[in-house]
Amino acid sequence: MNYEYKDGIIKYRQSESTGVSLLMTEGNHRLILNNTGVEILDYLPHYTNTNDVLKRMIKDYPLVDENVLKFDMDEILRIFEIYSVIEIKDTHIECNDNLEEYVIAGDTSYKKISEFIIRSIRSNAIKYYQETDELFYSPFNMRLRIMDNREYGVYVAVNNDIKAYLSVVCPPIGTSAVLIIGSLFFKEGLSQEEMLVFLPNMINRIARVINTYRKIFKIRIALIDERYPEIILDMFRRINFEHECTLKSETLLGDAQFYTYFLKDLIEQ
Repeated sequence: MNYEYKDGIIKYRQSESTGVSLLMTEGNHRLILNNTGVEILDYLPHYTNTNDVLKRMIKDYPLVDENVLKFDMDEILRIFEIYSVIEIKDTHIECNDNLEEYVIAGDTSYKKISEFIIRSIRSNAIKYYQETDELFYSPFNMRLRIMDNREYGVYVAVNNDIKAYLSVVCPPIGTSAVLIIGSLFFKEGLSQEEMLVFLPNMINRIARVINTYRKIFKIRIALIDERYPEIILDMFRRINFEHECTLKSETLLGDAQFYTYFLKDLIEQ
């Protein structure tokens, strides 16, 4: 893959016994690298293609299996992309026609999910979200929340094109059996019929994953009067979300309505 090394993104670099500590100019984020990560970082300004970086690693580590080196390189390059050290130029993967995938968000997808969300926010696409600061949806901040088990995300892609993204907020284990929908973004131009296919399938996918390590019984969404289009409420009603309660004058924008879906039957299908 071709890439561009972002000169000047690293504000400060401090050597340590096991590697280096980096301070980034964007957000003052800190990144700690082991010795392998440091060597790959030092290769990057001298090349523009990951194959050339791998060849250099093979030359410097002739006794290490090439597959192991490639795995290490791919892992650290994903981190570098999230921290904006590099920008990958060509990540398109050919897919079978009309292949529909429901994928859990992870290191390989934060950047494209972030770009999709920003496009959705800036367009007339159907969406539900509470955080209005676009920095909240940066690859770094998304990764931080997911690594801390505060949030999980799932997206649906057709022919490698993201059509929708759903995130859920997870209360600490042992405190609640309810997942809270944090955000929902659709691609502009989708029909309501398409959205009604994607939405329950994303919920099912994320619920199955989380249910493998913690008990969950319900998923809930809070809707504030006059903030979201009627189509959002209509879709959740049509996939059997039930109105649990309305808190009058709960926010400065109006009443807060809580709609809930019981997940037991869905997960055990």
